[in-house]
Amino acid sequence: MLVIACVGCGRLSFDELPAGPTPDGPAGDTPLLGCTVLAFDDVPPGFVLLGNGNISAVNGQIKFAIDGVQNSEAYLEQTTASSFVGRSVAIQATAPSMTQSASTAMGWHSQNGDLVGVHLEFDGFNLKFNSYNPTLDQYTEFVSVPYDTVEFAWWRLRHMVGNGSVFAEVSRDGVVWNAFGSASPAIDFTNMKWDLGLGSFVGNIAPSETSMDNSIDCPP
Repeated sequence: MLVIACVGCGRLSFDELPAGPTPDGPAGDTPLLGCTVLAFDDVPPGFVLLGNGNISAVNGQIKFAIDGVQNSEAYLEQTTASSFVGRSVAIQATAPSMTQSASTAMGWHSQNGDLVGVHLEFDGFNLKFNSYNPTLDQYTEFVSVPYDTVEFAWWRLRHMVGNGSVFAEVSRDGVVWNAFGSASPAIDFTNMKWDLGLGSFVGNIAPSETSMDNSIDCPP
């Protein structure tokens, strides 16, 4: 079950937000410095719209919409792969789809080998931290927790240099982060793309929409 992608309609883009507080790492970590804070307001440069659904910019947010037929999806994906070693990426999930089995997700996908990805994904029930190998059709779930619209307002993936672990974290405000889960998947983080969006992969569902907003991208 993989969801993170985009489809095209409308244009979206990241606009610079006023300088704000630097997002904190988990307890014991030093603050993440040099982060870029962006707001979705048009098609962001460096991303492509993918899928068979619809994407539009509404009130400064990105709205992903699908008709609910199995394998319908709408997502944004970076056009150019880059290193995610020591990197963290966060997104504000302003209105994730509450439709059962409609998957709202953000994740990173290796562009080498089996194209394995790691994701934070909400299926209408639970927020999940998982990994998916599309070549082997192999799904691994690390954590699954009932969704909390307040505590899970922001989602973040963060790679730890050294041991290769990926930390999934959540936040109310994009400033103070709480641990959600961690894993050490066998993935090449030197050549990856980031994507986010909405999809239906387990059967037909009701038409669904998801809205996302600000992002925080922190290099090593």
